[in-house]
Amino acid sequence: MIIEYHRPDTIEEALELLQRKEPITVPMGGGSALNAPSDDEVAVVDLQSLGLDMVKRKGKTLMVGATVTLETLLASPALPEALSKTIRHEATTNLRQVGTIAGTLVAADGRSAFTTTLLALDPQLTWLPGDENQWPKWFAPAPRDPS
Repeated sequence: MIIEYHRPDTIEEALELLQRKEPITVPMGGGSALNAPSDDEVAVVDLQSLGLDMVKRKGKTLMVGATVTLETLLASPALPEALSKTIRHEATTNLRQVGTIAGTLVAADGRSAFTTTLLALDPQLTWLPGDENQWPKWFAPAPRDPS
């Protein structure tokens, strides 16, 4: 059950809210994952006003913000065909219109064609603040034994 709703205007304000210990506070993009009935009490931080909804091409790189909906990404002319097919497989039209990239990845299970296809396309995440480009731990290949 959602007990608080916040819609910050800056990433700094969102991070401050998300770092609170009480009440448990979670980010919200489209809200499709948070819409499921639950007895857990949570505060939500709506990320829609933070400018994380862009899709742009930079050379051979497709840059996609965390709050881009699956439907918006699907409409992008720069989208690889393999990813287009898996987005259609991942969610219905209604869910694609509200489900975000970040929400889909966070809610994904081991059967997610979308997540698997992203992994195959060599993704790189940019963490804010600081614009750090890195592989998150769960994407990084296991270290090789030097011997």
